[in-house]
Amino acid sequence: MRRRAEPSRGGRTGFTLRQTLPRLPRRRAPNTSWIPCASERVRRGGDISAPGDPIALRSECGKHSHERAVMYYRASILSVALAASVHAAIIRVPGDQPTIQAGLDSASEGDTVSVAPGTYAGAGNKNLDFLGRNLVLESEQGQEATVIDCEGWGRGLSFHSGERAASMVSGFTVTGGKEHYSGGVHCEFSDPTFTDCTIAGNNAASGDGGGVSCIRSSATFIHCDIRDNTAADHAGGVRCLESAPTFINCAITGNRATFGGGGVGSVESDLTITGCTIASNTTTDSHGGGIAIFDVDPSTIAITNCTIAGNRAIHGDGGALWIFALATNPKFTNCIFWGNSPNEVSGAHHYLGDPTITYCDIEGGWDGVGNIEIDPLFISLPGFANLLRPGSPCIDAGDPSIEDGISDRHPRWPGWVPNGVRSDMGAYGGPGNRGWLR
Repeated sequence: MRRRAEPSRGGRTGFTLRQTLPRLPRRRAPNTSWIPCASERVRRGGDISAPGDPIALRSECGKHSHERAVMYYRASILSVALAASVHAAIIRVPGDQPTIQAGLDSASEGDTVSVAPGTYAGAGNKNLDFLGRNLVLESEQGQEATVIDCEGWGRGLSFHSGERAASMVSGFTVTGGKEHYSGGVHCEFSDPTFTDCTIAGNNAASGDGGGVSCIRSSATFIHCDIRDNTAADHAGGVRCLESAPTFINCAITGNRATFGGGGVGSVESDLTITGCTIASNTTTDSHGGGIAIFDVDPSTIAITNCTIAGNRAIHGDGGALWIFALATNPKFTNCIFWGNSPNEVSGAHHYLGDPTITYCDIEGGWDGVGNIEIDPLFISLPGFANLLRPGSPCIDAGDPSIEDGISDRHPRWPGWVPNGVRSDMGAYGGPGNRGWLR
């Protein structure tokens, strides 16, 4: 059993000094303080009734705390939106305005732009910009029916004017984006919220962040599918630079980068990933097929109830996870690391941060409370990739102080899959699994 990651075999890290901006404090919500709480910290903001004030609650305190955190976060966002929309208008595209950007341009603070089903391309339907206002951009019939097609050039959306968490995007597919960096969605000095979106088939042609870039941003992604994006440099799926993003019940799959972080590349960032699948991502010439972390200054990285499987670092180390960190100790709880190559977890020589891995199933073994090394027995069903089949050692094997939000009581959960109250390991376990099973 290993206590620490093995040294890398060399090669490019994918994170060079030229990629790191002048050091500034990471973005936090205004009126925000960090309060110590068990193994993580809870971020509490101001009055949730104040329009535009983002609220984020991140906690592992007590067996129901995470579920309350997610519900509180969603309720807070909803209350902000409701407060801001007492006198709000609904602008319909193409009924009231011919393009999505025309709808956004005509909107006032707190308005909703509602988009009919269809594929939206060309001028006015890409490089979408909220222009610093808290607006809601929503589709009428969901992401499969409503597509923003960048047609091989330009981004889908760009947030760069201080938009807050009440700036929401819901129910779109963003595809065909191509920029030097941030191929699909760009978030810089802004904190938007994305729900039920697909960001797929985008390209950072000469830089980082094929699907999504967060630069000094506290963006939130809930139930989003970030897949099949590419980056010429690092972070094929998601790039995080001096940011504090949150990912809840997301799938980050099939992304590809050249130099590190096939799925997620995190540089000097506080990163919260809960109930997510990070699978089948690839880095070709460096390390960290699934996740690559580069931190010199202390960061808070909490990854809980995630399945990290089938990722590859073709000419590097850390198929699942690679770490270059002086002062960061990432925490992994209730996760599955399986089927990644050439190995699961690796780091950069003596600069390695010491990850805390507990109640995880990790191929090759790892010393930690509750950890196991047994085939998780994955099975895939419609809507459920890497589900745990009957008899999986990961069922009811998570932290005993954490309970599943929903088990076999939910009608969408296959009835023949046994699942008790104790949290499962992997993406479909834990108190936040309501998001997957709704």
